[in-house]
Amino acid sequence: MSKRLPVVLSLAALGLALAVPTASAATGGPTRAAACTADTPAVKTLVASVDALKDALPDPAKTQVALGDIYNAIQGAQKAECLPAVPATPAPPAPPAPPAPPVPPAPPMPPAPEPPAPPAPPEKAADACLTGTVNLTSAVLSGVSATLAEPPDAAAVTTSITKLADAVKAINDGKCLPVPLTVPTLPVPVPPAPPLPPAPPAPPVPPLPPVAPPAPPAPPVLPAP
Repeated sequence: MSKRLPVVLSLAALGLALAVPTASAATGGPTRAAACTADTPAVKTLVASVDALKDALPDPAKTQVALGDIYNAIQGAQKAECLPAVPATPAPPAPPAPPAPPVPPAPPMPPAPEPPAPPAPPEKAADACLTGTVNLTSAVLSGVSATLAEPPDAAAVTTSITKLADAVKAINDGKCLPVPLTVPTLPVPVPPAPPLPPAPPAPPVPPLPPVAPPAPPAPPVLPAP
């Protein structure tokens, strides 16, 4: 499992995940493919990998492997069209067209009243799912980077798991998957038990009574006459 980490969990992938174009999901299509259900293997794999993270925390080595499984599961869900894929970098703009010949100015028209601006449309579900997927991938890669440090950066791992939990909540709220994911939580450290109070001193042992002197020997028995 860990042999895949240097390849699939590179920081270059993190840079790609963070550099998402602003025209993310302007097509307004469905959030996920209609064929993506709770029985889709990619969905089952993603649900199981996120659920297994709680058993790996906070051990750095186990957490690294668990995050690697989540990363691979995210890619599988994207290939199955259960989660939106990160758009490719847009192509450079085409050269501008030659300017049109000047048009003679038209006579001025009286200014028309400006209609009120329409309200801004709410964020599309596809945009929310793309943002949640990108944030989830970014948190996973950040967590792996923290576990690979020498020594592992416990504070950075905590921050990454917190961001990962926020991304999972966003994906669940946007109903981006047919089933919700388990929101990971860091185990609460158990405070050490308070020291026991010292035991009271034992009372002094009373002195033993003096030993009685041995009894005098019995007189010899005289023989009978």
